[in-house]
Amino acid sequence: MATAWVALPAAAQTPVESNPSEGAPDGAAAPAPVQAAPAPAVPAEVAPPAAACVPECRVGFTCIEGACVSECNPPCPTGHTCSQRQCLPPAPATTPTPTAYPGHPMAEWNAAAPEHNPMNPGAEEHDGFMLRLTFGLGQGWLTEDVTLDAGFTRDDSTTNYDGTAGTFSIDLGGAASDMITLHARLATLAIVNPSVEVDGESIGEFDELSISATLFAPAITFYFMPVNVYTTFAIGGSYITFSVDDRDVDDVETDIGYGINLDVGKEWWSSDQWGLGVAGRLWWTAVVEDVDAGEDRLSMLALTLQFSATYQ
Repeated sequence: MATAWVALPAAAQTPVESNPSEGAPDGAAAPAPVQAAPAPAVPAEVAPPAAACVPECRVGFTCIEGACVSECNPPCPTGHTCSQRQCLPPAPATTPTPTAYPGHPMAEWNAAAPEHNPMNPGAEEHDGFMLRLTFGLGQGWLTEDVTLDAGFTRDDSTTNYDGTAGTFSIDLGGAASDMITLHARLATLAIVNPSVEVDGESIGEFDELSISATLFAPAITFYFMPVNVYTTFAIGGSYITFSVDDRDVDDVETDIGYGINLDVGKEWWSSDQWGLGVAGRLWWTAVVEDVDAGEDRLSMLALTLQFSATYQ
């Protein structure tokens, strides 16, 4: 007796006994066992999509079921931030960069000079006390016109001096702003060993003669930032001195006239407070003196290249 299996639903399968020779004609092969069709597969449940966080969570938070939850558990203390599941203390406070609002001159200055140290306010700025020392070399000229009246006659004489000129000046003052400094100037200019010409005729070089001018004046300096280019204008009292390298000859000083200095230069910061620079200087001194039966007019002009050191 053989046993045949009939495919049934997945709930149960029962063996059925059969006789392969029953119902089959003589000499015919027994029919193959009958198998039932497989039961249809039941689709698995599709999980609903996770709820997203809109807008996205900021650094230190993660999205769970549509809510931003701190990555740190328990939450960080007040003032601390969560980063990569670690509570980090607050960063040390820094001093804000001064005067950087849009439109302010310092806004462009800070953008063009990021090397400024915001931890040191006042560094590389024109503020507070100002001291400037300069020295320079160039060329100087002096013209002296003497006019004498003797009765009905008039005698005019012109003497020209020219030679190498050396200058020195000191400025003391204070800043009204980063771009304007008010100060006083004491300066001197000397023409040494000048060539002399009288009424158009050259009489040679005077090796023992020096002609100097002294200026004491209020001054103002304008800085153009952030390039640190400046111009200085000084106008005040000035006089001229003739000196001969001979102990038996006294120096001769003129009356006080007026003098002008005009400087145009540029400085580079060498430290937080000191700047080194170069400038061109125009010097002008004019003096009128009364002499016996006439007057003596003197005018000195010089062009020099100045080297400066400024503390501010």
